[in-house]
Amino acid sequence: MATRASLRFDNTTEPHFWEALADEISQDEKIDSWPLMGSKWPMIALFLFYIHFSTKLGPKLMKDRPTPNIKWIMAAYNVLQIYLNGALFFYCFWKPGFASFVIEASCEKPHVFPRTADEANQLHQFHRGAWYYLITKMLDLLDTVSL
Repeated sequence: MATRASLRFDNTTEPHFWEALADEISQDEKIDSWPLMGSKWPMIALFLFYIHFSTKLGPKLMKDRPTPNIKWIMAAYNVLQIYLNGALFFYCFWKPGFASFVIEASCEKPHVFPRTADEANQLHQFHRGAWYYLITKMLDLLDTVSL
């Protein structure tokens, strides 16, 4: 069993960790132009508002109100979520060679990859799929906030 002392970083490990982290985090002007991708602050603000609304503001607003009948709205919302997640699955994993591309790309350093125009196109499609996944997860927050 590892002891606490053996889990500490020594002076030679820490700089290598930060170099590896800087290699992993790269900026792309095309992706930064997408909504919510240019900065971390809009996303942080959105989640902080969500937490505030679902724990404080929402219960205060609904305190003396009857429960709304939103059965059909929630059913339509759930069908929409099934459609979006299914479309995202087919978008990402039904393309020939995409799964092997993801496995190969995750093992390469960012400055080495992509090597060809086809790999650059697949990488862009992967980024777009990840962005759509983020948007669907943000839509999942509406499940809690529905008034």
